[in-house]
Parts: sequence; C-alpha cells; structure tokens
Amino acid sequence: MSHIEEQPILDENIIDNIKKLQRPGMPNLIHRIIDIFISESVDKNKAIDQAFKTGNGEELAFITHALKSSSGNLGALRLSQLCSELELAGKAGDISQLGSHIQLFKEEYQKAQDALLKIRENC
Repeated sequence: MSHIEEQPILDENIIDNIKKLQRPGMPNLIHRIIDIFISESVDKNKAIDQAFKTGNGEELAFITHALKSSSGNLGALRLSQLCSELELAGKAGDISQLGSHIQLFKEEYQKAQDALLKIRENC
C-alpha cells in the first residue's frame, strides 16, 4: 500500500483556493463545505465498516469512491489516497485481508477531520 505519511494531512493550497471563492456578505463557504463533508462522512464510515464486516467489496468500492472524491476536493489527499486503495481492493473482490488498511483509514480520517475542524475554527 502507499506511503501516505510522506504527504501533509491537508493540502493548504486547496483550502486556500476554497477560501478564495468566498463572496462578501455570503455565508462562510469553508464552514459549509467542512460541515457537509463531516456530516456525510459519518454515514460513509459506518457503511465502510459494514461493507468490510460483510465482505462486500462492491459496496466498499462504491463508498470509498465517493469519499475519495470529497476528501480530495477538501485537500485531504492522504485520506483520498487511502480511499483510492480501498476502492481498488473492493473492486478486486477479496477484502478479507484489509483489516489493517481499514484501521489506517480510520486513523487518517480522524486526522483529516481534526485538521478540517481546526481550519473551520480559524475561519
């Protein structure tokens, strides 16, 4: 699997580009995007657990594909990379050996969520 620790948890350039989209007088865009990501990813995390427990590679691939895109769009490139690897494994069908990778995903998700919440606090 990948060497995600070589990348930052969040790509600040992507966050900065999102901040540049903020229009004066409009609701805080970065707050809204982070809130949506976290809200939606809670269910996706539960679904990833369920897909792994039941050995449903197709479902794992489907869920991680969606999370790969949304995390990448927010600059959580390490998380996005892990999702990509889980997606490919899910498509290959045999996910029974992914326990340690699922744990790594959960740890990286928590790091990304913490970093996003810190950015939200400071915006």
